[in-house]
Order: sequence, then C-alpha cells, then structure tokens
Amino acid sequence: MITRTLLTLVLTLTLVGSSSGQQLSLVFEPASNERDGWMRDVLQREGEFRTLIGHVNEEIAFNESVQIVFRPGDKNQAFYDEDSRTIVVSYGFCWYIVDVFTRNGVLKEDWDEEDFDKFILPVIDETILHEMAHALIHVNQLRPTDDEETAADKLVVFIVDDFYGSTENALPTSLHYRLLAEEAGGSERSDYLAKHPPSMERHDNFVCWIYGSDPEKFSGLLEDIGVDRDPDECVEAYGNLHDEWSQLLAPYRS
Repeated sequence: MITRTLLTLVLTLTLVGSSSGQQLSLVFEPASNERDGWMRDVLQREGEFRTLIGHVNEEIAFNESVQIVFRPGDKNQAFYDEDSRTIVVSYGFCWYIVDVFTRNGVLKEDWDEEDFDKFILPVIDETILHEMAHALIHVNQLRPTDDEETAADKLVVFIVDDFYGSTENALPTSLHYRLLAEEAGGSERSDYLAKHPPSMERHDNFVCWIYGSDPEKFSGLLEDIGVDRDPDECVEAYGNLHDEWSQLLAPYRS
C-alpha cells in the first residue's frame, strides 16, 4: 500500500533549471475530495504552468531551495512560509478564484477548461509568482525600494513580460483584484490591509504597469478599463520596475 507521504514524494516534480543555484520544486499533494481532485489533475497536466516555473529555474538562481506545495483544504490559502522555505497554495484557494469570477459573471456557470485556462490559470500562475517573489526576497536577501507586497507584484509583471514577451497575461490578475475590491465595497479586512495595498490600488497598479510596458499595444487600456493614471507616468513606472528588478536579479541570472 502506498502511503500518503510516499505518494506525495512520487508526485514531487523538481523542475530542472540553472545549475548555479538552488531551485523551485513543485509538489501536488493528494486531493481529499473529487472537486480538489479535478483541480489537482488540471494543474498537473497544464504544460504552461510547469513551463513557467521551469523558466524561473532556468533564469534565476535561489540561494536556498524553495518548494511550491499544492495541498488539499477548503481554506483560501496562498502564502510563503519563511521557516520551511515553502510556498503553500490550497486547492481551495484555486476554487476561490473560480468562485469570484463566476459570481461576478466573468465565468458562466457552465464554464469549461478553455475558460479556466483563459481567466483562472493566469491568476494561479501569478499568485505563485507573487509568493515566489517573497521567497526570493527572503532567501537571496534582496532589498527592493518598495514595500515587499508592491515589490512582489512588480516582479510578477516583470517575469510575465519576460516569459510571454508581453504583460497581457497579467490582465486576469488585475481583474481579480478589481472584483475583490468591488465586492468589498471599500471595507476590506483589516488584517489584509495591514500587509497588502487595497485591492483596487493593486488593480490600478497592474493596469498601469501593463500599459507602460507597451503603450502602443495597450493604447486604449487605461481609458477602456477606467484607470485614472497619467499614461506617461505609467510608462515611467514600468521602466523603473523593469530597471530595478533587472538590477536586483542581475547577480542571480544565468
């Protein structure tokens, strides 16, 4: 009989990358119910998801190994634990994203895997990248000029642009923050705000940086979405974002 621990070890995927440093590894713990089993199966077979993490391993050397663990549970959990050097994401968190998009009409009740790949998977990807930024700041002892949450959001956009050749894939994440802000109606939890900027501010930041990364491609984005930011300042903001993270990562790039 295969024990839960052995099964978890069998399902551990170490994504081969740079030989000059430690790496991210990816673990999918067994699901505890059919719903989480579906989520786990989709994430496991999603080639783009694995490739994105593999890209990080190829490009960035960590001073210590960091493990990404998807685990069962209904709790809305996505965090980096400094003590264990582990990024934890619950299957319940992934379903929470689905629920936010569904109850706000972005996803239909009968959504399919194509819808999942379009709206949900990018948010999961970028949640991992955000928590990975916390891990990278911690284990490599980086000192970004922003507060750590904003710096982590900036690294998300930086890596998405580097991996996809465009920041467009970060748009679902910006939409996610907007939906959260609208649902909260200006009354987000105090424990959330103690560590994070307000969700609408994060939405506006993402849209501004996306526009600033390619103002020609995203020429109407700020107006279409209704973000009241100066276009020239967004271009400057993305340039500063790109320059700072390029400098911070330079000693660790392969």
